[in-house]
Parts: sequence; C-alpha cells; structure tokens
Amino acid sequence: MSNQPAQLSNLVCGFAKRIVAICGLLTLNSAAMAEENCAGANILSADWASDWSGKNLENVLALYSSDAIFLPSSHERWAGLTEIRQNFAALQEKFAPDIHLKSLVCEASGDLAYDSGQYEEVLLPIKGGSVMHFSGDYLFIFRREASVWKILEQIFTVYDPKKL
Repeated sequence: MSNQPAQLSNLVCGFAKRIVAICGLLTLNSAAMAEENCAGANILSADWASDWSGKNLENVLALYSSDAIFLPSSHERWAGLTEIRQNFAALQEKFAPDIHLKSLVCEASGDLAYDSGQYEEVLLPIKGGSVMHFSGDYLFIFRREASVWKILEQIFTVYDPKKL
C-alpha cells in the first residue's frame, strides 16, 4: 500500500510532463504559423506596390477583398471595389506612380494580419507638370479568404500634407 502514492505521483508527474510538451509544441506551431502568415502578408504588400507602380490596375484590384476600404491621405474613404477602381483608374490616367514600401511590423492571428511601415512615392504627371514626391506611413490590414490573403483595409499618411 505504501507504493501506491509513489506510483500515483509518478503517473501525475508523467502526465504533467506530457501536457507541458504538448503546450510547447502548440506554441512553436503557432509562432511558425504567425511567421508564415506575415511572410504571406509582406508578399501581398510587395505585390501591391509592384502592380501599382506598373499601372496594372486589374492585378492591383485582384489583391483586395470585395468589401475593402481604402483610406487615402487627402480624401474620404473609398468603400468597395467599384469605388476603389474608379479612384485608382483616375489617378493612373493622370500619373505614372512609383512607390516603395518598407515593412516595419507585421503580425498575424487567425484569419487577420497587418503590415505596417513607411513608403516613398513619386508621381510623374503624364501630361506635364511638376513631379510630386510623397513619403509617410502605411497600414495594410489583411483577411484570409478561402486560404488566400486579401487586402481588407489600406491606409496611407503623408509626412508633409502641404504637398497634397
């Protein structure tokens, strides 16, 4: 009978060690998934910048969720793909853009992720005029839809709003 408490103690100790090991594996798996999600988000941000600079409007729009919101620096929000398309097309008719993003922070949790950083953009007027230089901060918020990351919201600030 004196051996039963020792056996019970060993059983509980073994069980506790297994729980700790499982929790450790889950934590590592969650961290790896978050890192993988951020890599996907950063690629999407880079694709957006490349397609925007290349004036590939259809490719740019394919990166957005159907209920996306774009918050420009100097205008009211653009809600939905139709409004985003109209405004982007109008900008691309007037300017040849060249934007560069520098991601500073990326986080992901479940089906949401964000990429936050700084940008520099040059807008070259197509029909003459002065070249415009902008820099500021950006925030992309992503949502995973059917295993594919899409832009849900996008925000740009301008360090010198007098240039707008």
